[in-house]
Amino acid sequence: MVRPSADRYSMIDEIATLTIDDFELLLGVGVFNCAQMNDAILKFRRYEDASLAYTGVNRHASATCVGLMDSTVPI
Repeated sequence: MVRPSADRYSMIDEIATLTIDDFELLLGVGVFNCAQMNDAILKFRRYEDASLAYTGVNRHASATCVGLMDSTVPI
């Protein structure tokens, strides 16, 4: 499994107040359904990008892929 980057851990800590060790433990015991998490992350990213584009903001103009829970997909 691909582990989240340092900035993703920072986001996880801010949103869920989980430590890196707690998050790793939850990953290790299979709390997260990676297929469902990947689907949710991709849908959220598309919704977020569409909302931002509506206001004229394109934060991910140079992105070539989307980072998911345990993988990346080209965009």
